[in-house]
Amino acid sequence: MLSNGSRQCGRSVLEVLADSVVDGPALDPEIVHRQRLQQQDSITEEAKGKLEEIIKLKLLTKETGQAVQRLESEITPEDTRKLQLSREDHERAIQQARLEKRAKRAAKREQGALAVTPGKTERRGRPAGRTTAVSSTSAATTRKPLGTPVAASRGARAVAGRRSARASSWGKRSLVEDAAKPAIPAVAAKATTRTVSDNGPGDGMKLFFRQIGQHKLLTGEQEKALAAEVQDLIILERTKGEMEIEVGRKISMTQWAAACGCSEDVDAFERRVRSGQESRQHMVDANQRLVVSIAKKYVNRGMPLEDLIAEGIFGLMRGVEKFDPKRGFKFSTYAHWWIRQAVTRAISDQSRVIRLPVHLYEVMSKVKRAEKELADSLNRKPTSQEVADQIGITETKLNHIQKAYIMPGSLDAPLKRGDGESNTLEDLIPDEEQEPHESAIKKLLSRDLDNVLNTLTEREQGVLRLRYGLDNGKSQTLEEIGLHFQVTRERIRQIESKAILKLRSPARNSVLQEYVTGGRPTSQARYASRAISGKSQ
Repeated sequence: MLSNGSRQCGRSVLEVLADSVVDGPALDPEIVHRQRLQQQDSITEEAKGKLEEIIKLKLLTKETGQAVQRLESEITPEDTRKLQLSREDHERAIQQARLEKRAKRAAKREQGALAVTPGKTERRGRPAGRTTAVSSTSAATTRKPLGTPVAASRGARAVAGRRSARASSWGKRSLVEDAAKPAIPAVAAKATTRTVSDNGPGDGMKLFFRQIGQHKLLTGEQEKALAAEVQDLIILERTKGEMEIEVGRKISMTQWAAACGCSEDVDAFERRVRSGQESRQHMVDANQRLVVSIAKKYVNRGMPLEDLIAEGIFGLMRGVEKFDPKRGFKFSTYAHWWIRQAVTRAISDQSRVIRLPVHLYEVMSKVKRAEKELADSLNRKPTSQEVADQIGITETKLNHIQKAYIMPGSLDAPLKRGDGESNTLEDLIPDEEQEPHESAIKKLLSRDLDNVLNTLTEREQGVLRLRYGLDNGKSQTLEEIGLHFQVTRERIRQIESKAILKLRSPARNSVLQEYVTGGRPTSQARYASRAISGKSQ
């Protein structure tokens, strides 16, 4: 055993030697090791031997890592993808074989369980259908001692067989469902259903994320080389499309090569087309992580993440076809705009029940940006007029756009309350229709008000009706009423004051006071209003 000092010394030497072997300059590790050992006299022979073994293991680990890196650099992404697919197919075949074998065993056990004699009761309160089934003769003649190992009974085997059959059938069904799920390809098809659960992405999305992580990013030279082949493929496909439109049918590879001037060597032309298609696929595969990063910025805008990624890949494919490496831009910079355009256009077209024009989304983006800037500068919530002036539109148009931008909701949507119960949105909307008694009171008020106004002169009635909008709900100014009666506004003010002074008389306003205080007049007050309605002033 080593002392504390020798242990501490051994650790310090190990750290120094490990640093010199892994991260230090290109020195001979064994020479450094011997020099360090000569300086540490307190280390025993046993510690020296252990340190030498550790150094050898570190050297072996370093050489192994370098060899692995060298082999990984020689493996292409296409080989990695094929190896991954073959490995998954192999594992799936093994799993299928295991499940079939378990199913056969379960079927045999099930057949053995069918031969069990029913009617026996089992100890410990278990049902008779799941008891240990033993024939009467064997039960009467043989009984094994407690010390000898007893084989499993047929009933227990039957129970285990049924459980195994259920498990194997569930495993088969799960495997079939997993196999039937369409794995998202490199060029994703347009998603039609949402597979993301509330807790996170589904199995399909997890597989997709693993696949896109296996593709390495492209260098600038690789982007230029692949883009040149893609541009050549686009020219060839354009020629093919024009010829098919001209002849009205699909053309063969030979006819395609002849149309492109390569009829002498059709095989070389086919390799040229295949190389262009592989280059296009390679560029799409290597930039799918860019699509995911952009799509995640637009989550919770009415579309699930899978649909956003699918639309973004369509934009990426468009960017691959349009990319021109001669302009000197990186492909990721150029493709970013195509991906974002495809995602935002999909949100504007598919996220709402009622589609809105694309320019409304652009205006609303400006509105939100202006509201944020004005709130920061004014230290308060800006008004509609300030926001409209900031973006250069009228306040009426701004209100119309904001009203149209509101997301429609279902009246049957459940709303959970704190007490555990749930209501619908329809339950919280107030009923705008009046109750029968409210409608009756409103009619009585209108009738009694007419009776009270009939106690005034015609001019006084007309001035009050126009001034307070008793007929159409729109009040007019003194100037407007003066033009109507062809008098000055001061004269209209005098007539209004005189009429109001008359209405303050208790003999006239007693019935109206009942509406203010009690909400419903008494029969005596209404009789009094009818009695004075015929009097003239």
